[in-house]
Amino acid sequence: MLALLEDLLGGLSRYLEVNDRTGEKGSIFCPYHQDHHTRGGEAAFPFVYLGSVNGQDVTTERGLALADWLLTRQNQDGSWDESPGTWKGTTVFQLMALAGVVDVCGPDLLRGRYALYEMAIEKAADWVEKYINMRRVTTNYIASGAAGLALVNKIFPGKGWDKGARRLAHLAAGRINRDGLIEGEGRGRRIVKKIYIKPRGIDIGYGLEMTLSSLALYLALVEDAKVLSVFHEALQSHIFFVYPDGSLDNSLGSRGYKWTIYGSKTTHGSQMALAYGALQYPQMKRALKLTTECLRGYVKKGLLKNGPYVDSNTNTYCLYPTITKACNFAFALKYFPETEMAQDLIPSDKPLWVKKFSSLHSLILKRKPWMATISGYDNVTRYPTPKGQMIYYVPGGGSLTYLFS
Repeated sequence: MLALLEDLLGGLSRYLEVNDRTGEKGSIFCPYHQDHHTRGGEAAFPFVYLGSVNGQDVTTERGLALADWLLTRQNQDGSWDESPGTWKGTTVFQLMALAGVVDVCGPDLLRGRYALYEMAIEKAADWVEKYINMRRVTTNYIASGAAGLALVNKIFPGKGWDKGARRLAHLAAGRINRDGLIEGEGRGRRIVKKIYIKPRGIDIGYGLEMTLSSLALYLALVEDAKVLSVFHEALQSHIFFVYPDGSLDNSLGSRGYKWTIYGSKTTHGSQMALAYGALQYPQMKRALKLTTECLRGYVKKGLLKNGPYVDSNTNTYCLYPTITKACNFAFALKYFPETEMAQDLIPSDKPLWVKKFSSLHSLILKRKPWMATISGYDNVTRYPTPKGQMIYYVPGGGSLTYLFS
C-alpha cells in the first residue's frame, strides 16, 4: 500500500498550487473541473503521513500548506462547503483529515500552526456533533463523523468528544441489518413533521468503503465491544462481494448509478476496513491484497481513473478519486499496521457456492471459473438535488448485474 500511496501523491503533486499568483497557494487544482475541490484539502493527511514515514520534509510541508489552505475555506460555523456546490456533510471527512495531520505532527512540528489547527478542528467537531444525524445525512456520514470525533478525542482528550463519537458509532452500527449489510443510503420519508421513516437503501460500495472503513478507524481508537461485534459480522458479509480479480461489486443497490468496480469513486476505500479485519482474520488479509492490486491497475501516471473502460486518449481525470483513495491508504497504514498473519481463501477463491442476501433480494453465484451477481433489488432510492428530489431506479427483477469469467 505504501508504494501505491507514493504513486498517488506523486500524481497529485503535479497539481499543487505552489505560488501566490492564483490566491490558492497550497491547494490542489483539478484540471477536469477547472476548480480547487475543497475535499482536496483532505490530501493534507496522506502528504503529512508519507513525509513522516520517509523523513521527507518537503512532502510534509506540502501537506501542511494544503491544510493551511483548507483552514481558509472553513465557514464560520465550523463546516466546509463541498466545492463545487454547497453541501456541508463532507465536513466529516475534512475533520478526519485535519485531526490526522495533528496526530501525526504533534505540537512540536506544527509550532505556530498548532493553535490555529486546534481552533479549526474543535469548530468542525462542534458542527459535526450538532448537525450530523439520521434525518440530515446518510449512514456513511454518521460513521465518518464517529471516526472524526474519535480522532479529535485522541489529540485533544478530556473535552467530551468521545461521547459524541460513541453516539454516532452506535447510530451507524444500528443500521447493520440481519444480512450484515448496511441500510441508510438514500433519503428517508417524512409523513408529518414529527414522523420520519429512515431510509432502507443498501449500497455495497458505501457500506464497505465508507461506513465500515470509518467504523474501523473508530474501533482502532475506542474500545467498544458492541460496535466491534456487529462490525465483524458486517465485514464477513461484505467479503462475498470481492470478486476473484479484487474488484468490489457495486453493481446493484441504492447508489448503483455511481458504480465503478472498485466500489465508488467518491468513497475512501475498502482498505481501512480490510486492514483492520486483517489483524484477526487471514481471509481479510487476502481481500486486502486483492483489492489493493485491483486499484493499482486503474492508476495512470499517478492518477486514479474512473474504472477500466475510459477513453484511452483522455489524459485528464477528475482528481477526486485519487484524493479520497490516498486518504484511505494513509489511514490504513497509520492506524492498522500490517501483521505477519498468513493469507487464507476468500469466498471468490472457492469453486462452487451460492450466497443469498434476503434484504437485497439478490444472489451471488460462483461456479469456477465464472462468478455472477443476480439482482432483485427493489428499493427506490431518493436523493435531493438542486433541481429537487430525484428518484433512482437500479437493476432488479433478476438482472445479471456483474459477470466475471
